[in-house]
Amino acid sequence: MISLEEPIRYAGLDGAGALQSVVGGLHTRTRADHAGRVQRGVQLELDPLGARTLLGVTAAELTGG
Repeated sequence: MISLEEPIRYAGLDGAGALQSVVGGLHTRTRADHAGRVQRGVQLELDPLGARTLLGVTAAELTGG
């Protein structure tokens, strides 16, 4: 997810914070993302081959991060 407005706030996994963009894999615990009242941005969903091609890592390397 890439936010074109306010940073994406998140809570869960290993704490809380705010980022302008987020890349994540599959998780074994819950995480909540919140982008605020106005949401403008891009969300891209990739299959394992797409993740490897675009990000240069395997989908397994994104798991839990």
